[in-house]
Amino acid sequence: MTEYDINIENYTDRELLNILKIKDSIDEISVQQLNEQIDSIVIALNLSEEYNLIEFIKVAGEKLKKRILKFQYDDKKETSYPLIQHRLPDAINYNQTLYPQGSINPIEKKNNYKSH
Repeated sequence: MTEYDINIENYTDRELLNILKIKDSIDEISVQQLNEQIDSIVIALNLSEEYNLIEFIKVAGEKLKKRILKFQYDDKKETSYPLIQHRLPDAINYNQTLYPQGSINPIEKKNNYKSH
């Protein structure tokens, strides 16, 4: 029996598409086309009793489906409304303060500081 590398992370999207015998690129195929191809491969593997590869094919299909949906989402991402990005300023106070603790009122702080 032949040993296969079944770690899905060792393959690029193009390599997975080649394994699934899909000639189109990831942004040109639909999830339905991918599902049909996976189903036909799983049926062939069942007939040839290659049960250890069925899980690999299914996991590869899930990875490619996520990638296809991401491409489709990115294409539809453009809207007629401008996106508002909320970004906090990068301001950090590096100066040492005389009153790191105490009340908020500066007059009370001054009076408390003199009494110590």
